[in-house]
Amino acid sequence: MGVPKFYRWISERYPCLSEVISDTEIPEFDNLYLDMNGIIHNCSHPNDDDVKFRISQEQIFADIFAYIDKLFNIIRPKKVFFLAVDGVAPRAKMNQQRARRFMSARTAEEQLQAHLRKGEELPKEKRFDSNCITPGTLFMAELHNELSKWLETKVEKDQAWHGIRVYLSGHDCPGEGEHKIMDFIRHERTLEGYDSNTRHCMYGLDADLASLPFTYDIEHIIDDWAFAANDRRHFLQTLEDESFLRSKTGRDPHGLFKKEHTEEESPLSGAESSEEADGSDEISPDDEAAFVSSDEEDSSSDDIPDELPDGGVESAAELLSRLNADSDPGEDELTEAVMAAELRGMDDKEFENDVETCWTKTVSNSFRRHKRLYYREKMKYENITKSELRKQAEGFYPHHYSPYISDVVDFSNMDMSFDLGEPFKPFEQLLAVLPSASAECLPSPFRDLMCNKESPIADFYPTDFRTDLNGKKNDWEAVVLIPFIDEARLLSAVQSKMPLLTPEENARNSIGEILLFNFKTKGAQVRTTLEVNAFHLDPQQVIWGLLPNVKLDVFFPGFPTMKHLPHSGELKQVNVKVFQQESKRPSMVLTINKRKELEKDILDLAREFIGKEVCIDWPILKMGMVDSFWAEGNKYTRQDSGEVTAMALDAEEQEVMKSMLYSQKERMLSRYAIDVKEANTIVFVRRFVGVTYVVEGGVLRPQKQWAGPQVAVPVLLPLLVTNVNVEGGVSLRDIPVSEAYPKHSKVFAMLPSWEGFGYPALVDMVDPEGRVRLTVSIWPSVDLSPVRNDYDSLSLQWMNSFDAGRKIGVDGRLLSRITGTVFLIIERNTGEEETSRTQEKINIGLSLKLSKRNQEVADYTRRLENGYWQYSMLCVQLLNSYKNKFRDLFVFLENSHSVDDAYLASDVWTNEEKRNQRVADLKEWLSNTPTNGVEKQEGGKKYADRLIIGQIENAIKQVPKKRWGFRKCAVNPSVLYRAELYNGRCCADPDADFQLLDRVVYTVQGSTIPFGSQGTVVGILSGKVDVLFDLEFNSGYKIRGAMNSGACVPKTSLINITYGKERKGRKPADPPAGSEKRLFAGKENVSLKQKKNASEARSTFSEAPYSLLIRKPKKEQSAKGTPSPSVQPSDAAAILPTVASKEQMEDELNRMLGLRTGKSTATEQNQVSLILSSLTSPAPTSDKTEEAPLSEKQSPPSALTKLFATTPTQNQNENQKIVQKLLSAAKEEETAKKNLRPNNNSQRGGGCASMQAATTQKRR
Repeated sequence: MGVPKFYRWISERYPCLSEVISDTEIPEFDNLYLDMNGIIHNCSHPNDDDVKFRISQEQIFADIFAYIDKLFNIIRPKKVFFLAVDGVAPRAKMNQQRARRFMSARTAEEQLQAHLRKGEELPKEKRFDSNCITPGTLFMAELHNELSKWLETKVEKDQAWHGIRVYLSGHDCPGEGEHKIMDFIRHERTLEGYDSNTRHCMYGLDADLASLPFTYDIEHIIDDWAFAANDRRHFLQTLEDESFLRSKTGRDPHGLFKKEHTEEESPLSGAESSEEADGSDEISPDDEAAFVSSDEEDSSSDDIPDELPDGGVESAAELLSRLNADSDPGEDELTEAVMAAELRGMDDKEFENDVETCWTKTVSNSFRRHKRLYYREKMKYENITKSELRKQAEGFYPHHYSPYISDVVDFSNMDMSFDLGEPFKPFEQLLAVLPSASAECLPSPFRDLMCNKESPIADFYPTDFRTDLNGKKNDWEAVVLIPFIDEARLLSAVQSKMPLLTPEENARNSIGEILLFNFKTKGAQVRTTLEVNAFHLDPQQVIWGLLPNVKLDVFFPGFPTMKHLPHSGELKQVNVKVFQQESKRPSMVLTINKRKELEKDILDLAREFIGKEVCIDWPILKMGMVDSFWAEGNKYTRQDSGEVTAMALDAEEQEVMKSMLYSQKERMLSRYAIDVKEANTIVFVRRFVGVTYVVEGGVLRPQKQWAGPQVAVPVLLPLLVTNVNVEGGVSLRDIPVSEAYPKHSKVFAMLPSWEGFGYPALVDMVDPEGRVRLTVSIWPSVDLSPVRNDYDSLSLQWMNSFDAGRKIGVDGRLLSRITGTVFLIIERNTGEEETSRTQEKINIGLSLKLSKRNQEVADYTRRLENGYWQYSMLCVQLLNSYKNKFRDLFVFLENSHSVDDAYLASDVWTNEEKRNQRVADLKEWLSNTPTNGVEKQEGGKKYADRLIIGQIENAIKQVPKKRWGFRKCAVNPSVLYRAELYNGRCCADPDADFQLLDRVVYTVQGSTIPFGSQGTVVGILSGKVDVLFDLEFNSGYKIRGAMNSGACVPKTSLINITYGKERKGRKPADPPAGSEKRLFAGKENVSLKQKKNASEARSTFSEAPYSLLIRKPKKEQSAKGTPSPSVQPSDAAAILPTVASKEQMEDELNRMLGLRTGKSTATEQNQVSLILSSLTSPAPTSDKTEEAPLSEKQSPPSALTKLFATTPTQNQNENQKIVQKLLSAAKEEETAKKNLRPNNNSQRGGGCASMQAATTQKRR
């Protein structure tokens, strides 16, 4: 059920264990668990504040499935995937569910009424009621059915889901999702053969999810909860903030702290009172048994106010500021002058956290008064005693408020055993937790019990109720004061309606089963069921503590470990900043102790560590390789000869080192609470970025790859972890070829000179000779050479502010301002009095650039590397329209000499009627601009503008819908790439650089982007690229064009076809025009050439020479059609070409490619089938490769196509003649195209002509 703010608390208490990781740093996991309700809520009502948001049930289901699929592909569990949906909750949890659902219904109604009062129009479709995400509703039943079908399909058809046990514990299985996960893990630990080193990953919105399944020694963590002290800290922070200092200021408007020297009061009676009152003069802050009934010094119950103060109370900061001010007359009444002096010297943070200092006798007595009021006003007890409080805690707790923890601190011997009852049925829970506003979630017979005023339980469903913030700040934290459910009355009312239910409704009201999906063999049943309590264990069956054979001294990459570095811990206030603001709570500070192994001469250390594998980022270790040392005024590096030498740091480098030492120490302490006091050496470490494989003796052996020296990270020497035993997992172990490339796995052949490069292939088998036999599907590719050649003339025209302003007749400085943010202030009278005025501020700027945030709007503004801005013809056109529409506004702005970008509307239009009309027109025009609401991008990003996108989309449409054929070949496994072997951490070719208009292919399976899709790079970020794929797909979106085929993907998920074919192994060419170096956040980014020269990661996939592509002799056939055993295949052969027929390959390719058309495609026919159906004739049955006739737009096949199609008897000279003919034909065709291409100058021009051309191209 979650603990409020637990994630923030634990992250700030142990900041070194809280880390945000990228998608390339995900460690290997065995089991993945999903607490599904958070996913369901996010996909069905992502923004409750938007009352106009509408979504269909079909879209909700699709989003949920996509969400699950994305999480699965990120984590890639090896053994178990467990999906837990909340079922019927325990009785205590229902009280919280009831409060949340009543508040949800009331908030939705208030939002609706607020919009109606404004006169805003709302959609006609009904708004989604999030309360239907409760066990037993029709929505949850239909979701369960669809989810189970989807899981069955994934397990059966998606190879990534094979070999994994997939469990679904649905809404019809009682218990909360996190408790189901806890039961499963505890049950698994008792099974024979369970791996005690299993790695678990849990996903959910409740931070306490991580602590539920595991067992802890409560005595080891009791200090973290500090129950008694928490009361006092809560009192100091939240008791209206005047309570603890009222006696120090002499002001007491509520009379809460009046001090009358009268007789002592004792709310307890008889012997209990005498036992509690010990007559001490002062209450110690360590007195954990302090209770509300204890005696107070100099206090009287007659002066206690009738109710707690509320509203209008000063904050702690305000009260403290008064203490720090000059002498106040009230200070003469202070009885603790020394303490008051200490408090004056405290700032807010010290004041709120130093309980020991602030907990004076006066504050202690005030706290006791507050608690008496709390029990009287909140819980309706005049004089509550411990025995009464204990009695309430032992059974059903009938209060909305909890007792103070200091009042139950000695309840450890209380009997906490309960009788195990039966869970509610789903419909019984719905009646117990839903408000009448959500009555439609129930079957019609039960709605009458909610909505009929004559219902026997009508009082359970109030439509108007109170809430109490109870010292909190947020509405969601308020106590909802609604009646508790009387279980007996509820069940009695339910029984009266049961005979009216339909069979389907009765089925929804029953307890279901746990579903297990497991792929074993093709065609076998993948779905089985388990009893609902299959994972339940009695307490005596649970195995507590660590299991045998746990690898405590082994480092699992991505998981924290407190070993390897000597350290000591202390809870201290260091104001760590894990989130956006500094913490006000103490943190566990880890001080790194001295390490004897580092007490050597720095040159000896450099010789020992440079070039050695180490670990960094303790305690969540990451692998790296030491590159160099900076210490004692020198930098130590290893030369090519292997010798480590020292070179003196120059003056600038010494300043950099001094600054680096300070910033590293400060960062480690302020972010991670790691104190590295004695650190005078900086070690530069190259991070581990992935692996490549070398094939040796039929086995793939991993080769670690490290980031280049130019991106080495600085590490303080005491934090360098050495001699670590690393559990490498799948990515760092030797893999047999047959295991790395199993049958039907999807791969790519990294042979740029081969025509099949960049096309997906399906593994048929690994032959006895160790070669991998493939079936490759090849189709015509998009030809972008005309766009590359004429990039400048086809793209948008850009100009500076002066030239842009001159085109529309405005000053360049005004143009620069109006394209950003300019405010117009509208004042209106709301009454006859002069003070009855309201102000409205609107942005009349176009918001096309934000200089401080370094953001721009694509195709309208762009930032250069020198910090200046440029504006496109589209921007000029928009500004011209703006000026023509509101000439009076532009005249005013040009004549204004204000330095502030804020103006009064009354200064622009003095006539009120005209002003109101012009402001209304202005609002309407701004809301209808094409850039209104457009997402901004980082300034300086390289991207292809909309005119280039239009050219790319036109080129895609011109590709002929014919396949060249299917190739069957045998290749050396060293040239194969399979993305699953790299876990998304390494590019297929680490040397590849990405430029605009590069052709790429998507290599990842199981994502929303179809595997094997080819596309074009149209935007470049740091680690990702924007790709416009050739085929539309469901999750694709428009990128400044018309096709729903855009996506932003990691570079590690792509093979750069253009780089492999045109730039690999050649002298680096200049980037395409328009993709020049740009400014990123005021700093010059590293150019592509620098990145390439600095990169040291080398791919094992080098461009294969033609000699490797030896034709395989045709086998002799026996009478029965089987190969003759006397003829053996040649060992030197690398590729064996054959052709499969269309009928044989259609089903296999559909499954292999998984291509689907987008919603805007003309037909819903599967794209593969569509292309296959366009073949004019069946594929030949001979060994010759099918050759499609060359069309006008189709590039000729490569020479290798002809080489593969020939027989051993053909003459090599004949092949060369064929190649020459093909090349000549291609050259003539290209020349003809250039002659037909229109003059570029006719498409470009200045002023209005250029603007019209741009507009025409945009429409096109």
